[in-house]
Amino acid sequence: MNTGNLQENISAGQHLPARPLNEADNLQGALQALERFANLYETGQIPEYHDTVTTVLNWSDEILNWHHARRSNGPLEGINNLIQTLRRTAHGFTNLHNYAARALLLT
Repeated sequence: MNTGNLQENISAGQHLPARPLNEADNLQGALQALERFANLYETGQIPEYHDTVTTVLNWSDEILNWHHARRSNGPLEGINNLIQTLRRTAHGFTNLHNYAARALLLT
């Protein structure tokens, strides 16, 4: 195993954009953080990060939109996860009323 490459991967992973983007006070600061991230990896020698960088840049509009409304769909996704878990563990509820009642109890 090439430990130099491992050190390079660890160092590069510490520059992923999640923290600087979330800590930016405004849209302009977030845009600057995203640009620094793109520039850091534009000439990078770590092929494992190319897909990650491409994905972050493809979703940059959606990522930057958070700075307009400061809202997240995280709570909704959490509720959906609870309901899906209930559905998986229900093993064929025959009474829809009971299923709905359990879903309401979970949320």
